[in-house]
Amino acid sequence: MRPPIIHIGVHKALSSWLQDQVFTPDGPVHCEDVKISEILQFLVPPRTTNIAEPDWIINLRKKATLGQTTGISAERLSGYPMLGLLGRREIAENIHSAFPDASILIVIREQVSVIQSYYYQYLHDGGSLSLQDFLSPEGLFANNRTSTFDLRYFQYSFLADIYRSLFGSESVVIVPYELFRHDFPQWRTLMENRLQIELSTCDPAKKVNTSRAYAELACHKWLNRLLVRTSISDSGLIRSEIPRKLLNKTSAVVKRASPENFESNIKSKHLDLIRERVGSFFEEDNQRLSDQTGLNLESLGYR
Repeated sequence: MRPPIIHIGVHKALSSWLQDQVFTPDGPVHCEDVKISEILQFLVPPRTTNIAEPDWIINLRKKATLGQTTGISAERLSGYPMLGLLGRREIAENIHSAFPDASILIVIREQVSVIQSYYYQYLHDGGSLSLQDFLSPEGLFANNRTSTFDLRYFQYSFLADIYRSLFGSESVVIVPYELFRHDFPQWRTLMENRLQIELSTCDPAKKVNTSRAYAELACHKWLNRLLVRTSISDSGLIRSEIPRKLLNKTSAVVKRASPENFESNIKSKHLDLIRERVGSFFEEDNQRLSDQTGLNLESLGYR
């Protein structure tokens, strides 16, 4: 039997590329042709306790028994930054119940960088808070939140501890996103050695997600705040996806209309604000993870 490989995230750390290049029906890690929503429906709480095991789990088990390299990839399996630690243990236990012999892949990303990227995703998905208020539970418009961002989501060693306690230390593989960006051959070697897979057909230059201009995201923020009510912000007046879809279609125009140095200046200010908010919050956790894995995270920018 070949243990399945379960990639659980984290958010904004290479998940889309892995799902395009590695975890596919015909890729290095064979996945069932199943929607991520179906995966989450069974593995992420709350779920009906007497729900029948879906066919995709049964099929993965059969293929693993035959020695095929199988698995699934869904970053939501690591939790959700707007929910902090809620549901993490239950998700891990559900995965263990379905695949007790699995290898767990966790791709991590330096916290300041990943928080910036996640904030921009939050705005595009319907968020309305400024970065300062997003990072502060007591910030402006806090009463209009349906959930609250939690820094503890990005304490990776505690996430790894949950899976080590269930699957064993050797079955939990932690790989930094930064290694992929700056030294793909080393990243590939680490992945191949730890997971016993072959990644020669993967294209590290393949762009799966394109970053959006902040000028467009700022438009989303004000649209969500003043007009459109969403699942993560109810400060708007109406529930409709039409205004946001129209804005998405004008993204190229918005980007061209913004000043040339606007993007770099605003993103630099955002990084400074996140660094100020984070301070030394992750320092002990990053050192602990370095000690546990043997990875020199400080050399990759983790502080």
